[in-house]
This record gives sequence, C-alpha cells and structure tokens, in this order.
Amino acid sequence: MLYTALDRNQGPIITVIASNEEEAREKVRTQLDRDHRRQWYLREWEEAGEPVIPRRRLERRP
Repeated sequence: MLYTALDRNQGPIITVIASNEEEAREKVRTQLDRDHRRQWYLREWEEAGEPVIPRRRLERRP
C-alpha cells in the first residue's frame, strides 16, 4: 500500500510503499535521512508527530 508522510500543515512530503504504518514510518525516515538536503523535511515531519496516511492509488495527472 502507498503511504504519504505529511508535514505540520498536512502537506505531502514523500510517498512510500509499505505493508503497514510502522514500516512506512521507517521507510520515510530512511529516505529523508539519507540526503543532507532533506533534513528540513525530516525535521518538519518529526515536529508534526510523524504522521503517515494510507493512499489507495496514485492520482492520474492530466
């Protein structure tokens, strides 16, 4: 299933594929922690309480 990490304003940060919310949080942390330029997003996500929401499918773009 797809999970999207949200910032404190409920804006999307990154989407990962995971089998549950715990695995999604681990993958989000790994993705945001591996590149120094993404540290701001990691901090925003942590300050928001590490929210992830399930997404059933990708939206089609026009």
